[in-house]
Amino acid sequence: MADSRKSHDMYAVTVTLSISETASDGTVTVTTKQLPTFYLDPSTNGILNQEHAESIARQITANAPDTETRKTTAAVVVVPVGTPPDVVLVPGSPAEFAAARSKIVNGVFYHKETPDAVVEILEKARKEKARIHIHLGYTKAAPPNPNSPGAYVDWLEESDVAGYVSSSGGQQKVPLLIRNPTASGGCVILDHCIIRIRDKAGNDLYRHPEYSHGKVTLRDIDETFDTVRYRASVLVNDKVHANFGSRAKAKDWLRFMGLTYTEE
Repeated sequence: MADSRKSHDMYAVTVTLSISETASDGTVTVTTKQLPTFYLDPSTNGILNQEHAESIARQITANAPDTETRKTTAAVVVVPVGTPPDVVLVPGSPAEFAAARSKIVNGVFYHKETPDAVVEILEKARKEKARIHIHLGYTKAAPPNPNSPGAYVDWLEESDVAGYVSSSGGQQKVPLLIRNPTASGGCVILDHCIIRIRDKAGNDLYRHPEYSHGKVTLRDIDETFDTVRYRASVLVNDKVHANFGSRAKAKDWLRFMGLTYTEE
């Protein structure tokens, strides 16, 4: 007998972080940040019902460890994809994002604001099983908040951005990024946040006219943290973004990320 508890819904999840920071003079500053909506697919996440989906979402978005001066709390909201538009269509809510996935191409549900050029490239990569690297950022469909980088500025995400395009199961299929062409599951692509796409060789397939990754600088250093010695540093807009054990490793990372940089 089939398990009647098994969910057949795709769930849309939004998370709002509240970050409280205490300065040396005792002043407390609270900022909020809304993370991009992501989706949970019952076929790959083993979801039984909405309560179970909420539990999984909270595990995924577990808070970073608090410190004496910085505390973070997360407000998680989960709704089934396909929630009727007249049900809590609060701007930025999961229901709004779910209702917005109305651009259907080859049976895959894309966000209505995703450029046709992006959809065309994703569908071509899906059909040809071509490896791509996507770059994400705030866009018209996912506008930045006052404390975030501007629109079309690369988030410089390193994880879940390179792979092959597939689609989820269920009645409302959404695009997935999977590790290899035969993988059975992967991460839902935030197609409405794509601002650049590169092919396996690093060539641009799509690049928004306003795309930017900021000023990137490669600099030699000689520092040790937790017994690990670092010899190169990558700065973005004059702030340290990542440190590496050698200049060669830093250049490999810059090549992977597709960043233009200057050397010091």
